[in-house]
Amino acid sequence: MSYSEDCTISRNIFYLDDLNTFANAENAQPGLIFDYNNIYLDKGATYFEVSWNGTFYFGYANYISNTNCNINSTFGDPTFVNASIQNPDFHLQAGSAAINNGDSSYSSSSTEVDLDGHGRVVSNIIDCGADESGSSTLCATNYAGTNQLTGPLASDKTYHTSGILESSQRVSSNSTVEYSSAASIDIYAEFEVGVGSTLLCYIDGCD
Repeated sequence: MSYSEDCTISRNIFYLDDLNTFANAENAQPGLIFDYNNIYLDKGATYFEVSWNGTFYFGYANYISNTNCNINSTFGDPTFVNASIQNPDFHLQAGSAAINNGDSSYSSSSTEVDLDGHGRVVSNIIDCGADESGSSTLCATNYAGTNQLTGPLASDKTYHTSGILESSQRVSSNSTVEYSSAASIDIYAEFEVGVGSTLLCYIDGCD
């Protein structure tokens, strides 16, 4: 990270690889809020490495005490269903260090959803990462325009909306995706369904 100004990095999961390196911040980062994240290194916190504003820190505790960053973050295993690069599944399992460890003061919008299209906050505290453990299907206002469903889809998902649903998603093999709209479901040319996958479409809104 060469330079940032007035940025917030929060409610994320940082899963470090064998290089042990968390970050390399070359310069001062004025106005940076870097906190309430879940950080994990399989080797353990003592092997944690970071270069911050020209100074190298070895060990997670050393980094926290000297940089004033990630003071409220959690070091621990997020226990993904599958953490492999080849076939990732970023859903959180029971006991995950990411559950209920986001910013307790964060308030989500009524249409904000997790990677499954489910509600973003359970138990009044947001989870770190893209999955909200224990959440249920949220009835979104729409999935159209800038809120259109895009990108790859590697696990089972359900999307409910009281408005229009537009999709150009690419569904991986052996996955099931359910679209439910009260108005219309528009599938675009980029949309793909892999071998063995199932697409379910319903015009019934959030019922």
